[in-house]
Amino acid sequence: MRSSKRNFIVSAIAATVCMVVLGAADHLIRNAGAMSYLELEATPSAATMRAIIDSWATNGVAPIGALAMWFDYAFMLAYATLFVVGARICLSANWQIPARLRPWVVALPAVAIVAALLDAVENALEMLVGYGLAPLPDLLAPIALAVTIVKWIGVALCFPAVIAALWAMAARRY
Repeated sequence: MRSSKRNFIVSAIAATVCMVVLGAADHLIRNAGAMSYLELEATPSAATMRAIIDSWATNGVAPIGALAMWFDYAFMLAYATLFVVGARICLSANWQIPARLRPWVVALPAVAIVAALLDAVENALEMLVGYGLAPLPDLLAPIALAVTIVKWIGVALCFPAVIAALWAMAARRY
C-alpha cells in the first residue's frame, strides 16, 4: 500500500510539473503573437495545423512550440500513471464499490493507458500534418481531431479516480 501512495504522489507531482511547463510554453507562444499549440487539438483542417506551426516560426517561437509538443509525451506518461495508480487505490480502499460501478473502476487503468496512447497518436498526427510531412494531410487532420475527442473522453472518465484516491487517502481508508 505504501508504494501505491508514493507512486500516486510522485505521478501527481510529475503531472503537475508537466502541466506547468506546458502552460508556460503556451504562454510564451501566445505572448509572442503566435497561435497556441493547444489549438492544434481543436482543428480538423490540415491548412490550419500548418498555419499554427508556421505562426511559431513567423513569431520566433518555433523551438518552444516543438519542445512543447515533444514534452507532451512526458505529460502523457505522468497522467496515465496517475490515473492507473488512482484507480488501483480506489479498488484497494476499504469501501464498498457498488456492484454496477465495479467493472467501470476495474476498466479505468486500461482506459487511462488507451487515452495516453491516443494522445501520442494525436501528437504524431499533428506534427506530421503541421510540419507538412504527412501523406494525405487533409485526411489525417480530421482523424487527429477524432482521436483527440476520444482521448478527452477517456481522460474525463479517469479523472474521478484521482479525486476518489485522494479522498481514500485523506479518510485513511487506504
